[in-house]
Amino acid sequence: MRWDLEDWRSNAYLLLGKLSETAFYIELYRKLNGKYPEQLGDLSPELLQTLPQDPYSDGILVYRTSGEGYELYSVGRDKVDDGGDSQSVEVLNAPSSIL
Repeated sequence: MRWDLEDWRSNAYLLLGKLSETAFYIELYRKLNGKYPEQLGDLSPELLQTLPQDPYSDGILVYRTSGEGYELYSVGRDKVDDGGDSQSVEVLNAPSSIL
C-alpha cells in the first residue's frame, strides 16, 4: 500500500489529539456518573459537541468497554477494525522523526 509521509504524519497527529481529547471526556463522564459510558454517543451533547471522527475512516473512533476499563482506537490506514492492534504497533514502531 503506497502512502504519503506528510499525509500519514498529519493524520497521526490528528488521531493522537482526538484520542487524547476523547479519553479525557470518557474519564470526565466516569467521574460524573460513576461508570464508563456504554457508547461514545453518551458523551454528546453534554460533554462533546460532536462525536470524534476517525481520520482514517468515514466513522467515529472505535470505543468499547472492557472489564473495568475501555478500549479506544482508530481503524488505522488499512481501514480494518482489528481491535486496535496494528495501529498500536504502527505508532510504536514509527520513526521518532515522524511522530
